[in-house]
Amino acid sequence: MKMRIAFLSDTIYPSTVGGIERRIHELAKRLSRRHQVYIVGLRGWEGRKKLEFGRLRIHGVAPMPKLFVGERRFIGEALYFALVMSKFVHVLNKEDIDVIDVQSAPYLH
Repeated sequence: MKMRIAFLSDTIYPSTVGGIERRIHELAKRLSRRHQVYIVGLRGWEGRKKLEFGRLRIHGVAPMPKLFVGERRFIGEALYFALVMSKFVHVLNKEDIDVIDVQSAPYLH
């Protein structure tokens, strides 16, 4: 059975390199061999908002703000991501997603 799987994260590999980003990237790459996979998050790259690699679609729904103030995560980024994602939910509904994986920190959204 082919499923539609969406990963939601504020940051997306390789524009941001971290454990969660890499985990999502590796899972998405492997799952997209048999399923339709979406990675949805903030756009930390220049150019198109949507990228496609076979059954893997990456949606950069809004520009990436600063992530850190000094050595600490910037709470404004989390608020911004929550607001952006609340406006993007209708797109996920249209895609008839079977599984949504959300494991980003901070857990505001």
